Amino acid sequence: MTLHLRLLLTLALILGLAPAASAQDIFLNGVKVNGLTDQHFEGASVRFDDKGNVHLSIPDVRVHHDAQKTASRKEAPKLRRTYWLVASQTNPGATQYNVDVHVNGQFVTRLVSADARQLTVNVNKFLVPGNNTVVFTAIKDLGKARRSFAEADELTFFLGEGAASGHQITIDRTLVRYTRTAAEVDNDTATFTFLAE
Repeated sequence: MTLHLRLLLTLALILGLAPAASAQDIFLNGVKVNGLTDQHFEGASVRFDDKGNVHLSIPDVRVHHDAQKTASRKEAPKLRRTYWLVASQTNPGATQYNVDVHVNGQFVTRLVSADARQLTVNVNKFLVPGNNTVVFTAIKDLGKARRSFAEADELTFFLGEGAASGHQITIDRTLVRYTRTAAEVDNDTATFTFLAE
């Protein structure tokens, strides 16, 4: 029996028995090749691992993996609502806090106290349906002197469900609120968990 015929019979046996052996995946030189068709190889070494996966080793064969053609991706679940992060200051620059915001471990934005603009960010791309985590890290930047000692001078973040209309964002339901005031001097990190749907 020729090597070519033996190899074809071996592959046919592997592929034919794979379902019965509960094979999970087929690998060629360490690369998953499930669904590979219309190929011819000689000199293969075959091994089944403890999970039923089939491993083919063939010297001098390189496998190029086209993720777009072979990867089976499930579409990520979509959120039914729109979520916004909004920050406002009663007296811009007075709190002297610069705040970094991370959602589910991803950096979203940094608000610098001296920035007079109102911050508005749609955070849907950072969220998943179900439980989510937001972390605020506030660093006091005193510079040369305190600008205010007043508790009334606040920097406040709101995260919640809302809608945009023109240049205006309306938060219909607040899920997270985080505030620092000019009276405070300590650096602060706060973590909140909230439900998105």
